[in-house]
Amino acid sequence: MNVPPELHQSLAAALFNRSWDLLDLGDQRSPDQDDELLTVAFASKFHWSQVPAVTAENLAVADNQIARAACDVGLGDLAVAYAKRALERTTAEGWTDWRLASAHEIRARAAAVAGDAGARDEHLAKGREVAAGIDDAEDRAVIEGQIGSVPTG
Repeated sequence: MNVPPELHQSLAAALFNRSWDLLDLGDQRSPDQDDELLTVAFASKFHWSQVPAVTAENLAVADNQIARAACDVGLGDLAVAYAKRALERTTAEGWTDWRLASAHEIRARAAAVAGDAGARDEHLAKGREVAAGIDDAEDRAVIEGQIGSVPTG
């Protein structure tokens, strides 16, 4: 495919933003919008993968977003697979900040959707521990809110 890298990067960001728009609809999404959510999350990652200057953070965030989309539409196995990828990328980079807390949050959320209470609880605990060490109060509040929204029942 002969597409300029700048276009791939622009599409990756636009598709990522569209996935958030769809996630924000929650229970109000239609089945067609559920399909669109998964499609744009995967498409965003594809376009990131075509950018020569792609970073590990871009790819970890893309994996996280695919996992989040899969969680939201109830595809537990898919969510777990991509949440594991996001966490593996994050730990391989040695990140110990909000990125690690977020990776544990999505791993916990995916485990919850997949019905694995043990993994859910393990990653919730790790996510909370990492989040407690985030210096920036606003970043910490965002991550703690995400961790607090993981289904535990």
